[in-house]
Amino acid sequence: MTVPAVIKPLKPKQIAFIDEYMKDRNATQAYIRAGYSANGAQPSSAALLSNPMVAAEIARRVEEY
Repeated sequence: MTVPAVIKPLKPKQIAFIDEYMKDRNATQAYIRAGYSANGAQPSSAALLSNPMVAAEIARRVEEY
């Protein structure tokens, strides 16, 4: 995994998504539970999972558990 050149802090909704994703590893449902719109949740949640900062935080949490 490459490290982004500029490290930006995660937004509150991104953190909520990660929290919800860690519960059941269902990205679409985590996306909705985090407060995002249900319209287009599947492709949007996939895009969020591919965000390097989000992916890095999920990987960190998985390793921690």
